[in-house]
Amino acid sequence: MAIAVRNEVKFTYEDYLTYDIDSDRRYELIGGEFFMSPAPNMWHQRISREIEFRIICLLRETGLGEVFNAPCDVVLSNEDVVQPDIIFISKENQQIITQDNIKGSPDLLIEIISKSSAQRDRIIKKAL
Repeated sequence: MAIAVRNEVKFTYEDYLTYDIDSDRRYELIGGEFFMSPAPNMWHQRISREIEFRIICLLRETGLGEVFNAPCDVVLSNEDVVQPDIIFISKENQQIITQDNIKGSPDLLIEIISKSSAQRDRIIKKAL
């Protein structure tokens, strides 16, 4: 009797960097697995723009930190690389910002929930 063995491949950040990425789609690496999201729709883009604009206005007044928007890699581990919609990094946490990405946990991540990504955003990414 043959026994089936599941060979579970875990991808890393190095794999992510060399992955053949379609420029119209966003990819994230979660738990060593690739996840793809299509480009956000216009409703999503408008909401993102409004939230980011308000944060930028506040930051210009207070100098509390910096804000970034997707696509921007947030490297949480070698097997977890996400691209949240909006990312806030406080002045005290600026050392996690590198030339290529954000290495570590930002002070605030904002995900605008879309039907196509709701389960991943609310459960899988929230757990990260």
